[in-house]
This record gives sequence, structure tokens and C-alpha cells, in this order.
Amino acid sequence: DETIRAYNIPLDFKFTGDLNITLLDSAINTLISRHEALRTVFPDIQGEPVQKVLPELKCNLEIINLQHESKDKMAGIISHHSLENARYKFHLASGPLFRFQILVLGESEFIFLINFHHIIFDAVSIKIFLDELKKVYGGLVDNTSPDLSILPVTYSDYSYWQNEWIKGDECKRRLEFLKTELAGVNDILQLPLDFPRPKVQTYNGAEFHFTLDSGLKNKLIAISKNDNASLSISLLTAYAILLHRYSLQDDFVVGFPVANRMHPELETMIGVFINSLPIRFTFPTEVSFSEMTVRTMKKFLSAYENQEVPFEGLVEEMKIKRSLNINPIFQVLFNYLPV
Repeated sequence: DETIRAYNIPLDFKFTGDLNITLLDSAINTLISRHEALRTVFPDIQGEPVQKVLPELKCNLEIINLQHESKDKMAGIISHHSLENARYKFHLASGPLFRFQILVLGESEFIFLINFHHIIFDAVSIKIFLDELKKVYGGLVDNTSPDLSILPVTYSDYSYWQNEWIKGDECKRRLEFLKTELAGVNDILQLPLDFPRPKVQTYNGAEFHFTLDSGLKNKLIAISKNDNASLSISLLTAYAILLHRYSLQDDFVVGFPVANRMHPELETMIGVFINSLPIRFTFPTEVSFSEMTVRTMKKFLSAYENQEVPFEGLVEEMKIKRSLNINPIFQVLFNYLPV
């Protein structure tokens, strides 16, 4: 079910060498105790989901021994377990909202399958989790204390602070700014479609991977420097121009995800902080790429200053007519992750 998969964050890691599975299990449980988000569930109370932090929750590290499988079948079996993990259906009310499996391929060959529900985890959380898991596991192996920073606040603290901020004047002022910025924009980006849009949105998409050669990348970097812009802004501009040409629309919105961890207390905390910025593009009759890049940068910085306004709150405030087959405000999203 691709709808289920859309809200999962599956991760696969293959490694070789010595592995103490018992200590790995202990390391995972240390992080579960450390981060409230990993112990959070969302029961239904009178028709409304409520955040509930469990005082204790244990990892069930599942060990799947594949050492007896023949080499010609191994790839298919691994692919099956990976896909099954990605499509795992979490139960929000009871949890846990994570899953850990170890595929044992040989005495010193393993695949570590992880999955988190997106309601408790975001992209920045991946790096935090893996960095801390490495430190804790290494400390257990060496019988030393891991060098983990003290978490000054909990995710519950953040949730409370955000709910209080949403009620305040600052949030209302920023909401009004965004509503004014988006006033009158087209609700739908009219891209040419090869099939009729389904009545209910599905997640039956596909991925297309390609690589830019170093020469082209260097030219893109040079263009960005010439326009005093970052590479992400230049690529976002190019993306918007492409959408403009395909849709024949002069006014539309592109979504841009941001980490939304503006406060230093949130930098080492696992949880969901990510937000979506709506960036409005308008195209004059004649404009150069450099001029369009400058316009994009101004629009992006303006949206970025208001990144703490929850996108779902903006949708509700704008009173957009909702549809089961159209994402509100924007239907395309651009993301740039430097490597």
C-alpha cells in the first residue's frame, strides 16, 4: 500500500565486520529512553488524536537469519524484507512508531533495516539518531560512557511552546503576511497530464534518478556565484521556469521543505520539526535568468523568515476548498540536499 509507505521513513544499511547484536539492542533502547518522540503515541480521544508520551518503551530488535539461504536467492529475499519493512503499517494509538530488524547474511555480514513513522521523525532526526547510535554502541563495546550532549528541553516542551506560540500575536501577524503574499494565486498548477487525475489522491508514483557530470555542476556553481545566489536558489529558479513553460502559467506556488530548527535547543533533538514553505512565482513578460534568480531569492528569504508558521495552519486560515485529489496551495515541491 503506497499510501502507508508515504508516511514511513525506511532506512537500509549494509555493513560488514563484528557486530554484537545484544549491545546494538541496548544502544537502541538507550536512545528510545533519551528521546521523548520515540516513546510517543497518538491515541484517539473523543475523535481527536492526542499526543501521549509513554514513560517506557522497549525496542524489539528482530533478528532474521539468512545464512542458510543460497546466494542466487539472497538478493530477492533481501529485497522482499526491505520492501516489507518500507510498507510496514504502524498503529498510531498504541505504537511503537519505529521498527528495527537485523538480516544476518553471514558471520560478519549484516543488513540493518530501520523504519520510523513520519509523525515522530524527520530528515534531520536521521542524522541525529545514527550519530548517537554509533556513539552509544561504541561506548557499550568499549565499556565507556558515550559523549552525548544534554538535551535542555523535551519534545513535549516544544509541543507546548508551539501551541502557545500559535495562539499569540506574533503567529497571527506572520499568518496575515503569508495570506497577503498568497492572495489570488492559482489553486492548481495545470501541468499536462498523461492520465486523468484520480478522484482520490494516490501515492503510486515512481522515482527517476540521474547524475549531473562534474562539468555541468561546476557551470551551475559558477552561474550561482555570478548571481550572488546559492546553488539551491539557482536550481529552484530553473525548476520554476520549467514548470512555467510546461503549465503556461505565470503565477503559481512551489513548496520548499525546511528543517525549522531555528532554536539551538532543537538541534540535537529527535522529532518532527520540518515545515513546508510556500514560495510564489510570478513571471513578467520579459525577464532574464539572473533577474529571475534575484526575484526567487527575495521570495525565498521572505518565506524563510516565516518558517515557524505551520503549513497546515496556513491552509486552514486561508479557507481553501479542500479536495481529496489535490494538495492545497502547491502540488509540486522542490528540495535540495547537499552531499
